[in-house]
Parts: sequence; C-alpha cells; structure tokens
Amino acid sequence: MKQFNCLVLEDSLSDQLSIEMILNQFPEIETLYISSSKEFLNEVSKRSYMLIIVDIKLQESVTGIDLIKFLKDASTWVIICSAYESQVYYNQYKSLHFTKFYLQKPVDEYIFKTHIESFLFSKRNLYALDS
Repeated sequence: MKQFNCLVLEDSLSDQLSIEMILNQFPEIETLYISSSKEFLNEVSKRSYMLIIVDIKLQESVTGIDLIKFLKDASTWVIICSAYESQVYYNQYKSLHFTKFYLQKPVDEYIFKTHIESFLFSKRNLYALDS
C-alpha cells in the first residue's frame, strides 16, 4: 500500500487529538504531529509533505497561513483549520496557490473525512497514472 505523508501543526492538544482520531482511520497516511512554528519550519526544510494540516491562529505571533507560504511544492494539499471567522484570514487563505480546504473548528468528522478521501483519491489516481 502506498504511504502518503502528512504534517499536522496544531497547538491545542484537544484539537490535535480530534484530528489524530480521524487520521488514524486512514492507515495509508503517515502523520507527524507538531505544535510550534519552529518545528514546522524545521520539518518542511527537511522533507516535502503531500498533505499539511495547519491551525490558522497559533499561540505564537505567526499564523498558519504565514507558515504555508514557506512551502515550495505546489502539489502539496493544505487543510487550514480555524475556530475564527475572519475576512482577513479568508483573503489570505484564498491567495494560497495550493489545493486547499478550510475546516471550521470544532472539527466536523464527516467534512474532515471528505477532505481526506478527496486527497487520497487524487493522489492514488496520480500514482496509478504514473505506473
């Protein structure tokens, strides 16, 4: 089975656990969980991730959207999570040049799974074409 790597940046332990419970239902996704922007920048400098799930509002001065701008691989899929509804964040989110989804907190399991299944369907088809 093809493995797909995923990086999750979530600084709230309860939200991270909610995400983890859902991602654990997808054995083909290998996930690394981190909780700071420093860890995020370190990880994305070492390797490319196929899927990144990031909180918008972090306990630090930087936002998840600011961090996404450091990604180099345009084929990366991004799921942005937020408990905040903000036009400013929305406009920044729209300008990102990645396949992206927005997920409102608390995480709705059905919507989140739908995003993950879309990611897997797309990547599986891409790898099937390459074979």
